[in-house]
Amino acid sequence: MTAVKITNKMKMKKRVFSTIISMLFILTGFSQNIVIYLHGKIVENQGPDAVDTINGYGAYKYFDIIEALKKRNLVVISAIREPNTNVTAYAQLVANQIDSLLKENIKPQNITVIGASKGSIIAMYVSSYVKNKDVNYVFMGACDDEIYSKCSDIRYYGNILSIYEKSDSINGGSCKKFKERSKTISRYREIELNTGLKHGFMYRPIQEWLDPAAKWANNNYDFKQITDQKLVITHLTGGYYVFTTYKTFKNEPMSANGLFLVTDMGVVMIDTPWDTTQFQPLLDSIEINHKKKVVICIATHSHEDRTGGLEYFKQKGIKTYTTKQTDSICEKRGEKRAEFVIMRDTTFKVGQYSFQTFYAGEGHTKDNIVVWFDKDKILYGGCLLKSTEARDLGYVKEANLKAWPLTLNRVKQKFKAPKYIITGHQDWSDNNSIQHTLMLLQQHGR
Repeated sequence: MTAVKITNKMKMKKRVFSTIISMLFILTGFSQNIVIYLHGKIVENQGPDAVDTINGYGAYKYFDIIEALKKRNLVVISAIREPNTNVTAYAQLVANQIDSLLKENIKPQNITVIGASKGSIIAMYVSSYVKNKDVNYVFMGACDDEIYSKCSDIRYYGNILSIYEKSDSINGGSCKKFKERSKTISRYREIELNTGLKHGFMYRPIQEWLDPAAKWANNNYDFKQITDQKLVITHLTGGYYVFTTYKTFKNEPMSANGLFLVTDMGVVMIDTPWDTTQFQPLLDSIEINHKKKVVICIATHSHEDRTGGLEYFKQKGIKTYTTKQTDSICEKRGEKRAEFVIMRDTTFKVGQYSFQTFYAGEGHTKDNIVVWFDKDKILYGGCLLKSTEARDLGYVKEANLKAWPLTLNRVKQKFKAPKYIITGHQDWSDNNSIQHTLMLLQQHGR
């Protein structure tokens, strides 16, 4: 083990850890899986209510993370470090406490160290110092080339789960280089996330990292990794982005598309995520990547893949809109309604952009509208239009199959030569969706 200097503050923390662990023995009877959670540097500097205002990562939800781990049948040990804590000294302290747990006959596989950012560097050193093949580790956001070079003495031991975020330009990246120079790893898995939250992905207990970390801590090493992302954001053109979330339809995963536009005066959102767990991640991603807040959200008809987030967004201070028809349907069903009602086809102006809502008639539902962005010739068709990937009309219990073709022809006549057409579900990259929907309607009628 590397020799380290233990300061008075370190000695105090050692006593705190010892007290926590002594209480743990009494409370748990050694039977539960234990997580030692090591937070990021921002908490070290600002405390448990830390907020990043420079990069737009927002609040570090330290206590929420602790509670979320506890809810996953884990006993959590964590302490707020002093500012400018020495990495190797603190790692030695944690390693000593793990040694104490092992001496009390707690099985090594029942101990997991989860580290975030600077806490992850500490966790990597803990692995080097403990040198136990069965202790579990989760490393997040600390495996870039600079850290690899500076921390040349780190060697992994035990069961290693690496989680990193594709958009993280601060300390993001694979831990494979560390793995390659470590010859004593029992298990190794790595997960690349694509949340768009950059280094802030670990600031809050999002399912993308929390679920695999908790499974690792509960000795579920062979968990199935979900390859489909819960939220995918695709740049369309200029300030336009398509967001996609997922749910199960007819026992198959189905995507649902929405759109947002970044303007000088804030972000316009058309429809809300279908997956209710992605309301806040979408807002977070927009704020982190574009330094703007969503100011308006318009739902294009009354189904949950369009209106599901209206109440949530309204509580966030976002102006929410539906047509009078959609509002009436939501009221009749006893569902949450938008704050504002569109009485007729309306042109909105937000910042340097303007766009038009248009009701062409009944189709997928009696209240479906489209949205036209004239400057950039973008037609947001929503569920009125079927993707060229679709093999049938999908859900048609509320559809007007006779009126639908007439409605589509009105849309074609009014908005000619669109450069982009966004469908409500599945792939939207093919601009032949109107013609494809007409063909599906014709087939359905046979």
